[in-house]
Amino acid sequence: MKKIYIVRHAESKAQTGGEFGIDSGLSSRGQKQAEQLGKTLKNIGFDEIRLSPLKRARETLEFSGIEKSEVIFDSRLIEAMPEHAYDELLPYDYPSYGIADGYKAWNINLLSRMNNFLDEVLKSDSENILIISHGMAMSTLLRIFICADKQTVSNCYCFMNNAAVSLVDYNESSGERRLVAWNSEASSLIKIK
Repeated sequence: MKKIYIVRHAESKAQTGGEFGIDSGLSSRGQKQAEQLGKTLKNIGFDEIRLSPLKRARETLEFSGIEKSEVIFDSRLIEAMPEHAYDELLPYDYPSYGIADGYKAWNINLLSRMNNFLDEVLKSDSENILIISHGMAMSTLLRIFICADKQTVSNCYCFMNNAAVSLVDYNESSGERRLVAWNSEASSLIKIK
């Protein structure tokens, strides 16, 4: 059984008005949210971490203190923005703890890139996967998990709070997907798992 932990980044300075731009870091509250997230998730032992290359997602992982096993920076996880909005920001000089983004996918339609991303994640050999990304990207990914047909996917919105966790089980034998937790505080996952 594959377990996929889907996390929205912690509160950013842009959300509080403390910084402007599309690549702001975490606010002081966001740093505390990330630390709390780490306290709950630190003992899971993630085989793979997929991470948006934007600063608020990176800092969520860094402040969480979660052990960085295999970290893959993945531009498919970037928030939906107007075409070429990220061109000046990417590619980054990636932190040494992760594999640099090889997808260059931020200009691809969000639903297409989330479908492509999910296909790859479900085929991976990893059993415990952590994904840290952004609101619209996570909503789209969860819609694909939850909604069976494409008609429903486009009419569904799955909001997530900052530093919230959704957990999906995937049975590789049957192909069954089960939403275990949605938009939960990390501490409540202890009771669910």
